[in-house]
Amino acid sequence: MLYGPFWAATVGGVSDIVYAVLLSGGTYFPGITLSAILTGVVFGLFLHNRKEGWLSILLAAGVNCLVISLGLTTFWLHLLYDTPYLTLMVTRVLQCGVMLPIQFAVLRLLRKPVFLYGGGRFSMS
Repeated sequence: MLYGPFWAATVGGVSDIVYAVLLSGGTYFPGITLSAILTGVVFGLFLHNRKEGWLSILLAAGVNCLVISLGLTTFWLHLLYDTPYLTLMVTRVLQCGVMLPIQFAVLRLLRKPVFLYGGGRFSMS
């Protein structure tokens, strides 16, 4: 919301790599990192410098859930674990159905405080 797509993508990618190396205990897979980077890009593009508007929040959460989580991440999990794609899709559709309203509600609730208290002090421009 505050820094835009470049910094959101950077944080998404770096945090995924740090998690994979230090905490996951599994193998690192670059496709999941790409999904994390794209999530940052999507939220940065839709929400950066937009103080009002539920539509931009809904679009950001929708693209994140439907394109990145349901599309790309499901494909990466299919490649990584050799699980049948349709089996993964069933559980991932349920996940998106739960997460989309949660993402929308949380972003809607945090939007005003983030801009009110963080916008001026943390600006990088």
